[in-house]
Amino acid sequence: MGEVKGLRQFSYGATNWELTPEIRKRADDYMALHQIRPVTSETLFQGAMFSVLAARQDYPMHVSTYAMLLAEGFGDPRKLWTDRHSLALRSCLSKLNGPNQKRQRLVMLAGWWMRSEMPDMIVEDCNDGKKKEFELGDKFAETAPGIWYKGQRMLWGHIGYMHGVPIDTWMVKFLRYLGHKEFKQPNYRTTSGPRPDQYALGERIIAEHGAKNGLSPYMTQVCLWVAATGWTPAQFIDPSVFLSARQQRFWSWDELQRQLPNGRIPTLAFGNQKKNRTPKVPDLEARCGPSLFE
Repeated sequence: MGEVKGLRQFSYGATNWELTPEIRKRADDYMALHQIRPVTSETLFQGAMFSVLAARQDYPMHVSTYAMLLAEGFGDPRKLWTDRHSLALRSCLSKLNGPNQKRQRLVMLAGWWMRSEMPDMIVEDCNDGKKKEFELGDKFAETAPGIWYKGQRMLWGHIGYMHGVPIDTWMVKFLRYLGHKEFKQPNYRTTSGPRPDQYALGERIIAEHGAKNGLSPYMTQVCLWVAATGWTPAQFIDPSVFLSARQQRFWSWDELQRQLPNGRIPTLAFGNQKKNRTPKVPDLEARCGPSLFE
Protein backbone atom coordinates (compact mmCIF):
# COMPACT_ATOMS: atom_id res chain seq x y z
CA MET A 1 0.00 0.00 0.00
CA GLY A 2 1.20 3.51 -0.76
CA GLU A 3 2.24 6.16 1.70
CA VAL A 4 -0.41 8.49 3.06
CA LYS A 5 0.65 12.12 2.72
CA GLY A 6 1.27 13.71 6.10
CA LEU A 7 1.60 10.39 7.95
CA ARG A 8 5.29 9.71 7.30
CA GLN A 9 6.26 9.64 10.95
CA PHE A 10 4.21 6.50 11.51
CA SER A 11 5.08 2.99 10.42
CA TYR A 12 1.77 1.50 9.40
CA GLY A 13 0.85 -2.08 8.77
CA ALA A 14 -2.33 -4.11 8.67
CA THR A 15 -1.83 -5.30 12.25
CA ASN A 16 0.44 -2.82 14.04
CA TRP A 17 1.81 0.72 13.98
CA GLU A 18 4.66 2.50 15.67
CA LEU A 19 4.47 5.84 17.41
CA THR A 20 7.37 8.29 17.63
CA PRO A 21 8.09 10.12 20.92
CA GLU A 22 7.86 13.47 19.12
CA ILE A 23 4.33 12.77 17.90
CA ARG A 24 3.27 11.57 21.34
CA LYS A 25 4.68 14.75 22.89
CA ARG A 26 2.67 16.94 20.50
CA ALA A 27 -0.45 14.88 21.21
CA ASP A 28 0.05 15.45 24.94
CA ASP A 29 0.47 19.17 24.25
CA TYR A 30 -2.81 19.17 22.30
CA MET A 31 -4.64 17.55 25.19
CA ALA A 32 -3.15 19.96 27.73
CA LEU A 33 -4.35 22.95 25.69
CA HIS A 34 -7.81 21.63 24.84
CA GLN A 35 -8.91 19.83 27.99
CA ILE A 36 -11.95 21.47 29.58
CA ARG A 37 -11.44 22.06 33.29
CA PRO A 38 -13.59 22.45 35.26
CA VAL A 39 -16.55 20.87 33.48
CA THR A 40 -19.61 23.05 34.07
CA SER A 41 -22.68 23.68 31.96
CA GLU A 42 -21.05 26.81 30.54
CA THR A 43 -17.66 25.27 29.75
CA LEU A 44 -19.42 22.23 28.30
CA PHE A 45 -21.41 24.49 25.98
CA GLN A 46 -18.23 26.22 24.90
CA GLY A 47 -16.69 22.83 24.15
CA ALA A 48 -19.74 21.92 22.08
CA MET A 49 -19.32 25.18 20.15
CA PHE A 50 -15.71 24.21 19.45
CA SER A 51 -16.91 20.90 18.01
CA VAL A 52 -19.53 22.56 15.78
CA LEU A 53 -16.94 24.98 14.40
CA ALA A 54 -14.54 22.14 13.55
CA ALA A 55 -16.64 20.80 10.66
CA ARG A 56 -14.87 21.25 7.29
CA GLN A 57 -12.51 23.80 8.79
CA ASP A 58 -8.73 24.17 9.01
CA TYR A 59 -7.44 24.43 12.55
CA PRO A 60 -6.03 28.01 12.56
CA MET A 61 -9.30 29.55 11.36
CA HIS A 62 -11.29 27.22 13.60
CA VAL A 63 -9.47 28.13 16.81
CA SER A 64 -9.30 31.83 15.93
CA THR A 65 -13.05 32.01 15.35
CA TYR A 66 -13.70 30.15 18.59
CA ALA A 67 -11.55 32.62 20.53
CA MET A 68 -13.36 35.55 18.92
CA LEU A 69 -16.77 34.14 19.87
CA LEU A 70 -15.72 33.74 23.50
CA ALA A 71 -14.30 37.26 23.57
CA GLU A 72 -17.65 38.59 22.35
CA GLY A 73 -19.49 36.70 25.11
CA PHE A 74 -21.06 34.06 22.86
CA GLY A 75 -19.83 31.28 25.11
CA ASP A 76 -23.06 31.87 27.05
CA PRO A 77 -25.98 30.12 25.29
CA ARG A 78 -28.42 32.81 26.43
CA LYS A 79 -26.41 35.58 24.79
CA LEU A 80 -25.90 33.54 21.65
CA TRP A 81 -29.66 33.00 21.40
CA THR A 82 -30.73 36.56 22.12
CA ASP A 83 -28.07 38.04 19.82
CA ARG A 84 -28.49 35.42 17.10
CA HIS A 85 -29.09 38.08 14.41
CA SER A 86 -26.34 40.42 15.60
CA LEU A 87 -23.61 41.82 13.41
CA ALA A 88 -21.04 40.74 16.00
CA LEU A 89 -22.01 37.07 15.66
CA ARG A 90 -22.05 37.21 11.88
CA SER A 91 -18.69 38.99 11.81
CA CYS A 92 -17.06 36.38 14.02
CA LEU A 93 -18.18 33.60 11.68
CA SER A 94 -17.72 35.43 8.39
CA LYS A 95 -14.46 33.75 7.31
CA LEU A 96 -15.46 30.16 8.04
CA ASN A 97 -16.47 27.58 5.48
CA GLY A 98 -20.26 27.69 5.49
CA PRO A 99 -20.66 30.62 7.91
CA ASN A 100 -24.45 30.78 7.64
CA GLN A 101 -24.82 27.06 8.23
CA LYS A 102 -22.54 27.17 11.26
CA ARG A 103 -24.37 30.18 12.64
CA GLN A 104 -27.64 28.29 12.32
CA ARG A 105 -26.18 25.24 14.04
CA LEU A 106 -24.77 27.30 16.91
CA VAL A 107 -28.05 29.13 17.43
CA MET A 108 -30.05 25.91 17.36
CA LEU A 109 -27.57 24.36 19.79
CA ALA A 110 -28.00 27.31 22.17
CA GLY A 111 -31.79 27.03 22.04
CA TRP A 112 -31.66 23.29 22.65
CA TRP A 113 -29.11 23.72 25.45
CA MET A 114 -31.38 25.92 27.53
CA ARG A 115 -34.34 23.56 27.22
CA SER A 116 -32.58 20.22 27.63
CA GLU A 117 -31.73 18.43 30.86
CA MET A 118 -28.90 16.57 29.17
CA PRO A 119 -26.12 19.15 29.74
CA ASP A 120 -26.64 18.94 33.50
CA MET A 121 -26.66 15.13 33.29
CA ILE A 122 -23.35 15.17 31.43
CA VAL A 123 -21.76 17.59 33.89
CA GLU A 124 -22.91 15.47 36.82
CA ASP A 125 -21.56 12.25 35.34
CA CYS A 126 -18.30 13.85 34.22
CA ASN A 127 -17.64 15.04 37.77
CA ASP A 128 -18.81 11.81 39.42
CA GLY A 129 -16.79 8.95 37.99
CA LYS A 130 -17.71 9.08 34.28
CA LYS A 131 -19.92 6.00 34.47
CA LYS A 132 -22.28 6.87 31.59
CA GLU A 133 -19.82 7.74 28.82
CA PHE A 134 -21.50 5.64 26.13
CA GLU A 135 -25.10 6.04 27.24
CA LEU A 136 -24.92 9.83 27.36
CA GLY A 137 -22.57 10.08 24.39
CA ASP A 138 -24.81 8.42 21.81
CA LYS A 139 -27.87 10.26 23.05
CA PHE A 140 -26.05 13.60 22.93
CA ALA A 141 -24.73 12.90 19.42
CA GLU A 142 -28.20 12.11 18.11
CA THR A 143 -30.15 14.92 19.79
CA ALA A 144 -27.87 17.97 20.16
CA PRO A 145 -28.17 20.13 17.01
CA GLY A 146 -25.06 20.35 14.83
CA ILE A 147 -23.03 17.79 16.80
CA TRP A 148 -23.45 14.23 15.48
CA TYR A 149 -20.92 11.51 16.26
CA LYS A 150 -17.67 13.18 15.23
CA GLY A 151 -18.40 16.37 17.17
CA GLN A 152 -19.60 14.44 20.19
CA ARG A 153 -16.47 12.28 20.26
CA MET A 154 -14.29 15.39 20.04
CA LEU A 155 -16.14 17.05 22.91
CA TRP A 156 -16.06 13.86 24.97
CA GLY A 157 -12.28 13.64 24.65
CA HIS A 158 -11.92 17.25 25.78
CA ILE A 159 -13.93 16.58 28.95
CA GLY A 160 -12.12 13.36 29.81
CA TYR A 161 -14.16 10.56 28.21
CA MET A 162 -11.40 8.77 26.30
CA HIS A 163 -13.07 5.77 24.61
CA GLY A 164 -14.49 7.45 21.49
CA VAL A 165 -12.81 8.38 18.21
CA PRO A 166 -13.68 11.47 16.14
CA ILE A 167 -13.53 10.01 12.64
CA ASP A 168 -12.63 12.90 10.36
CA THR A 169 -11.15 12.90 6.86
CA TRP A 170 -7.72 12.01 8.26
CA MET A 171 -9.07 8.99 10.10
CA VAL A 172 -10.85 7.83 6.94
CA LYS A 173 -7.52 8.07 5.08
CA PHE A 174 -5.91 5.97 7.78
CA LEU A 175 -8.66 3.35 7.64
CA ARG A 176 -8.43 3.17 3.86
CA TYR A 177 -4.66 2.87 4.11
CA LEU A 178 -5.17 -0.20 6.27
CA GLY A 179 -7.28 -1.70 3.48
CA HIS A 180 -10.78 -0.81 4.66
CA LYS A 181 -12.02 0.54 1.35
CA GLU A 182 -15.64 0.47 2.53
CA PHE A 183 -14.88 3.83 4.13
CA LYS A 184 -15.37 6.49 1.48
CA GLN A 185 -13.35 9.68 1.61
CA PRO A 186 -15.96 12.41 2.35
CA ASN A 187 -16.12 15.61 0.34
CA TYR A 188 -19.29 16.79 2.17
CA ARG A 189 -20.98 17.59 -1.13
CA THR A 190 -21.76 14.18 -2.61
CA THR A 191 -20.15 11.97 0.04
CA SER A 192 -20.64 12.47 3.78
CA GLY A 193 -18.89 10.91 6.75
CA PRO A 194 -19.30 7.31 7.94
CA ARG A 195 -22.76 5.90 8.62
CA PRO A 196 -23.49 4.93 12.25
CA ASP A 197 -22.68 1.25 11.63
CA GLN A 198 -19.45 2.17 9.85
CA TYR A 199 -18.58 4.58 12.62
CA ALA A 200 -18.63 1.80 15.20
CA LEU A 201 -16.41 -0.35 12.97
CA GLY A 202 -13.94 2.48 12.40
CA GLU A 203 -13.71 3.21 16.11
CA ARG A 204 -13.01 -0.43 16.86
CA ILE A 205 -10.23 -0.66 14.25
CA ILE A 206 -8.52 2.51 15.45
CA ALA A 207 -8.92 1.50 19.11
CA GLU A 208 -7.24 -1.85 18.43
CA HIS A 209 -4.21 -0.14 16.91
CA GLY A 210 -3.96 2.28 19.81
CA ALA A 211 -4.24 -0.45 22.42
CA LYS A 212 -1.06 -2.06 21.09
CA ASN A 213 0.79 1.08 22.13
CA GLY A 214 -1.04 1.56 25.40
CA LEU A 215 -3.18 4.42 24.07
CA SER A 216 -6.84 5.11 24.65
CA PRO A 217 -8.99 5.33 21.50
CA TYR A 218 -9.20 9.11 21.75
CA MET A 219 -5.45 9.59 22.25
CA THR A 220 -4.86 7.33 19.25
CA GLN A 221 -6.91 9.71 17.13
CA VAL A 222 -5.09 12.74 18.51
CA CYS A 223 -1.70 11.20 17.70
CA LEU A 224 -2.79 10.39 14.15
CA TRP A 225 -4.29 13.85 13.71
CA VAL A 226 -1.26 15.82 14.88
CA ALA A 227 0.99 13.68 12.67
CA ALA A 228 -1.24 14.11 9.63
CA THR A 229 -1.82 17.85 10.00
CA GLY A 230 1.55 18.90 11.39
CA TRP A 231 -0.17 20.55 14.37
CA THR A 232 2.06 22.25 16.93
CA PRO A 233 1.21 24.19 20.11
CA ALA A 234 2.19 27.41 18.32
CA GLN A 235 -1.03 27.14 16.30
CA PHE A 236 -3.19 27.37 19.42
CA ILE A 237 -4.68 30.77 20.22
CA ASP A 238 -5.62 31.51 23.81
CA PRO A 239 -9.08 33.14 23.93
CA SER A 240 -7.79 35.48 26.65
CA VAL A 241 -5.74 37.30 24.00
CA PHE A 242 -8.94 38.20 22.16
CA LEU A 243 -10.72 39.06 25.39
CA SER A 244 -7.93 41.46 26.32
CA ALA A 245 -8.15 43.06 22.89
CA ARG A 246 -11.92 43.38 23.24
CA GLN A 247 -11.58 45.08 26.62
CA GLN A 248 -8.99 47.49 25.22
CA ARG A 249 -11.37 48.20 22.34
CA PHE A 250 -8.96 47.52 19.54
CA TRP A 251 -10.03 45.02 16.96
CA SER A 252 -7.22 45.91 14.59
CA TRP A 253 -5.76 42.67 13.34
CA ASP A 254 -2.36 44.33 13.01
CA GLU A 255 -2.50 45.04 16.74
CA LEU A 256 -3.70 41.53 17.52
CA GLN A 257 -0.84 40.01 15.54
CA ARG A 258 1.59 41.85 17.79
CA GLN A 259 -0.20 40.48 20.86
CA LEU A 260 -0.19 36.83 19.76
CA PRO A 261 2.65 34.33 20.16
CA ASN A 262 4.91 34.36 17.10
CA GLY A 263 2.78 37.18 15.69
CA ARG A 264 0.79 34.61 13.71
CA ILE A 265 -2.91 34.75 13.08
CA PRO A 266 -5.10 34.05 10.05
CA THR A 267 -6.41 37.08 8.22
CA LEU A 268 -9.88 37.61 9.65
CA ALA A 269 -11.81 40.74 8.81
CA PHE A 270 -14.54 42.52 10.68
CA GLY A 271 -15.05 44.63 7.59
CA ASN A 272 -17.10 43.60 4.56
CA GLN A 273 -20.15 44.10 6.70
CA LYS A 274 -22.33 44.94 3.73
CA LYS A 275 -21.65 41.49 2.34
CA ASN A 276 -22.62 39.79 5.59
CA ARG A 277 -26.32 40.42 5.57
CA THR A 278 -28.44 38.67 8.14
CA PRO A 279 -29.12 35.19 6.77
CA LYS A 280 -32.58 33.79 7.22
CA VAL A 281 -32.89 30.79 9.49
CA PRO A 282 -36.18 29.09 8.60
CA ASP A 283 -38.46 28.10 11.45
CA LEU A 284 -35.73 28.68 14.02
CA GLU A 285 -38.13 29.67 16.79
CA ALA A 286 -40.37 26.72 15.98
CA ARG A 287 -37.44 24.32 16.22
CA CYS A 288 -35.77 25.83 19.29
CA GLY A 289 -38.85 27.11 21.09
CA PRO A 290 -40.39 30.57 21.45
CA SER A 291 -38.70 33.38 23.30
CA LEU A 292 -37.03 31.74 26.26
CA PHE A 293 -36.65 34.90 28.26
CA GLU A 294 -40.14 36.33 28.40
